[in-house]
Amino acid sequence: MVSCLMSALVAFFLWYRHRKDGLLPKDRKGASVHEATGPVAFFPPRSAFPVLAAAGTALLGLGAVYGLWLFLFGAGVLVPGVLGFVFQYAARGTDPVRPTGVEDR
Repeated sequence: MVSCLMSALVAFFLWYRHRKDGLLPKDRKGASVHEATGPVAFFPPRSAFPVLAAAGTALLGLGAVYGLWLFLFGAGVLVPGVLGFVFQYAARGTDPVRPTGVEDR
């Protein structure tokens, strides 16, 4: 019963995305490569947050085995690591300076 519901969830998601996006270029035989390309993502050059999140996760796992005090310490290390991941580049792309030639309408 549960596997049927999970399969129905996946089928609904795929149906919904196909209905919203239509036929993708990779589904057509005659499609060019440039039709399927999108913008290149931004990758940060260096960050301390992956190490912080990994250490917090390790301490959480050890805390589940050895005691609540270590679990709470791990949660205290993990939360800043995850929040750092999320908000590290939150202000990126919000430059108030407009390019020349752009006017308000």
